Amino acid sequence: MEALTGFKLIRLTEGIAYAILCPNGQIDYMPSVKYRHEKTSPFDPTIIHRRGKYHEDTFTLSVVLSPDNYRSLLSFLKADGDFFLEYLATPNQLQQFPVRLKEPPKCPDNLHEFVDKTQFTMISLYLITPPYFNYGLVASLEDDDIIVNQF
Repeated sequence: MEALTGFKLIRLTEGIAYAILCPNGQIDYMPSVKYRHEKTSPFDPTIIHRRGKYHEDTFTLSVVLSPDNYRSLLSFLKADGDFFLEYLATPNQLQQFPVRLKEPPKCPDNLHEFVDKTQFTMISLYLITPPYFNYGLVASLEDDDIIVNQF
């Protein structure tokens, strides 16, 4: 398991990218490789035949949130769209994974009054390592004008 600091959650809905930046959040990253078909050999049980390799990575995200930020994170995660998790893997390499929510964030206290650490789990399923896409810079053409949006 690898622990990383700082992440950005991106939600892509109808061509519009929404993002939540958590610079002090922590990621516990656990990669795993799985197979769609796994069968032991009937002649030699030590031999395992595997086909259909895929990756199922688990990201446990921890962040200290105020009650207002907790509610906005919860509404962000409950909204429709495709989610992406972006973080700095090495000092000069950004990683980005398509993710889905496995375990929603638990409220630190019942009354929503105190600032505390919140954890939630996301899963990424993919065949090959997904390429990085910069959602922070989007350009679109309208007639002869180029419009560039910064998030």
